[in-house]
Amino acid sequence: MMYELVASLYSLREFIGNVYIFDIVDVFIIAVFLYIIIVLFKRTRSWPILVGIGVLGVIYAASQMFNLFLTSLALQSFFAVFIVVLVIIFQSELRRFFELISFWNTRQFKLKQEASGFPFHINELLQAAARLVNQKRGALIVFPGNENTDRFLNGGKQLDGLITEELLESIFDPHSPGHDGAVVIRKNRISQFGVHLPLAKNFKQLGKRGTRHSAALGISENTDALAVVISEERGTISLAHNGRLKEIQSVEELESSLKKFFRDTYTDPVSSFWSDFLKRNSFEKIIALGLAGVMWFFFSFQAETVQRSFTLPLVYRNLPEALFIEESEPREVSVTFVSRGENSFERADEQSVEVSVDAKDFMTGDNQIILTEDMVRHPAVLSVVEIVPLQIHVRVTEFRAFEVPIEADVAGDVASDVRIDSVVVIPEHIGILVPEGMLPPKSVQTVPVNITGLSASKVFSSRLLLPSNMRFRDSISPSVSVKVNVVKK
Repeated sequence: MMYELVASLYSLREFIGNVYIFDIVDVFIIAVFLYIIIVLFKRTRSWPILVGIGVLGVIYAASQMFNLFLTSLALQSFFAVFIVVLVIIFQSELRRFFELISFWNTRQFKLKQEASGFPFHINELLQAAARLVNQKRGALIVFPGNENTDRFLNGGKQLDGLITEELLESIFDPHSPGHDGAVVIRKNRISQFGVHLPLAKNFKQLGKRGTRHSAALGISENTDALAVVISEERGTISLAHNGRLKEIQSVEELESSLKKFFRDTYTDPVSSFWSDFLKRNSFEKIIALGLAGVMWFFFSFQAETVQRSFTLPLVYRNLPEALFIEESEPREVSVTFVSRGENSFERADEQSVEVSVDAKDFMTGDNQIILTEDMVRHPAVLSVVEIVPLQIHVRVTEFRAFEVPIEADVAGDVASDVRIDSVVVIPEHIGILVPEGMLPPKSVQTVPVNITGLSASKVFSSRLLLPSNMRFRDSISPSVSVKVNVVKK
């Protein structure tokens, strides 16, 4: 019993040791996508179909785990065709899925910024609703939410009128040509009237209600809009939202429902999304996270782990200007990385992988440096397994500053009818840093200047040559001017 417990703990420890930070990020991103899909299918009443697909996925995963060749082959062939069928059947849901992912687009965000509080005088609408209920006159009013409703609105007339009790009553007058259609309210205006909406697919929830209720439920199944419908047969008010149709008892309840809808709608879309994500649908989140974990285990964790070693030069950064690295032993180290799959190493090149040592605290003399994983710069998909050697020896010398003259090195012969009168170097002196204990050079020479065939005075641009164990004060070889003056013989 104890042996089995120890073996289990060892296996768990080995498993945890093979989980990297990017695996957690990977699972989280897929879980968010799965959560959106689950919530969307739940709202559109396609939940049973999603469960059926999930069952097939579990059977396929089990067939892979237990090497059921025939079952795996049959399901692979099935899924190859089924994905195309799935896209055709759920094209509306898939389109809504992509719209939902980007529902904080620029237009919607601008809408949120412009709105403040309740977007119109609610009393006008409530008084019109109360009168329509008392007179048993049918009405259908749609309030778009965050999602785009334009593609579900057919026909109708553009109005762009202020919301008033008289205008709403006249639109839903039985003698009005647009009374059978829906009114669309955007912010504080009636944007359209006489609009035709998609009919509901959930006949069970619709019951014996008529076409207006079916249209109200239909727009709520396809978008996050709120639809208010007044029955001309019974004189009741019903609300359709997120694929649910609910009858309310009074105009006061209509007021509270509208205020709640607009309070949720006219908030910052990004914070609203994350607030909804964190506070609601706990069961759906657990399912999404579990599915993402299972997918990661079968498709990512099971992938072959690949190790590869790189010989990398040591790069010293932030070395104080007055110090000089006289010796580094070794100059290169071997770093072994691990990742899943060979493709991960395609991102590792000379620019993205290096061993960087912070030299700001180096002291003169011998420095023993322990190399750590955080000193290795590498792509996030790679993890450091081993650094050889772990310790390096660096000998540091302090510099002293000197000003030394610059001497021009002139090569070649001028033209036969002239002679060199003078050679002037600008600047005449240069600041250099010399290691402690060494003598500075008497002068610093330029790169040889070729004056072969020179017949008139000329200014040449050249650079300076400095011994390898010395440095220029500004760490860069400065450009100097060499003026060669010639006169006639």
